[in-house]
Order: sequence, then C-alpha cells, then structure tokens
Amino acid sequence: MYRIFLQAGLAIIALGLVFLLARTYLVSQDEYQTDVENAESLKPEPTLGPQKVVDIQMKAMQQNNYPHENHGIEVAYRFASPANKENTGPIERFTQMVNNEMYRSMLNAQQYGLDAVEVEGDIAVQKVTLIDYEDQPVVYFFQLSRQKDGDFKDCWLTDSVVRY
Repeated sequence: MYRIFLQAGLAIIALGLVFLLARTYLVSQDEYQTDVENAESLKPEPTLGPQKVVDIQMKAMQQNNYPHENHGIEVAYRFASPANKENTGPIERFTQMVNNEMYRSMLNAQQYGLDAVEVEGDIAVQKVTLIDYEDQPVVYFFQLSRQKDGDFKDCWLTDSVVRY
C-alpha cells in the first residue's frame, strides 16, 4: 500500500515538473545553435537583456566541451560581473567551482527552462529549471546587474547563482 502511494506521489511530482517546464522557455541539447561557431562573439553587449545573458550562459554550459574543453564555463565567466569575478576568479578557480557538486548540474544539462525574468531597476533575477545529465530536476536563481561604468557599461552581467 505504501509503495502505491509513493508511486502516485512521484507521478504527481513528475507531472507537476512537466507542467512547470511547459510554461517556461525550454532548450534541449539538440537545440543548441547560439553562435557557438563564432565563439568569440559570445560576450557581453549592451543590447543583450538579462534573460538573453542567462540563456547564452546556460546554452554554453549545456554543451560545455564544444567546440573545446570547458568552453561553456569560459563563456559563463565572460558574463560574470567584476564583483563576481573578484570572488570566483581567475578562470581556473571559476572552472573548479562550476565543476563542484553545487553547480555541475548546469554542465551538459539535458534541457532547461527560463521563467519570466524579474527586473527592478538595474537588478534582475532569472529562475532556471533544468533536467541535469542524471535526469534530476534542479533549480537555480541567477542575479544580474546592469553595469554602471567601465568596459561593460550598460551590460547585464551575472553577480551570483544560487542553487535552490
């Protein structure tokens, strides 16, 4: 009897996840086409909104080792804010951090979805729900800020990523 309730509960959770993902913008590994051939073009630009910045980072990490090893992590690091890089850099340290248990689910995820981005002034929060390489659902929240000065003036960059 307990097993039936457990199976029913898991089915309800799975169905809920399907509905949650259905209402978000989904990207599977097969759909990865964002200028990866022009890898150097994947860099901060004032024309990119916060959701597009997160989308670029997630797509790159979804195919982390294409076109070369840890390319996705390198792209994500390009979109890290100066304050973020101060805490997580240089790139070698950032690479180790992304490969730890807290963040590695973003690497080679089967698919991910982006909820509507929440923007208040120069701060944005983007919820990302993904199915990782082990078929497990994982949720992250990206916090971004529009840079006020420097080389990336008016660009949206990631300040932090928190696993929920």
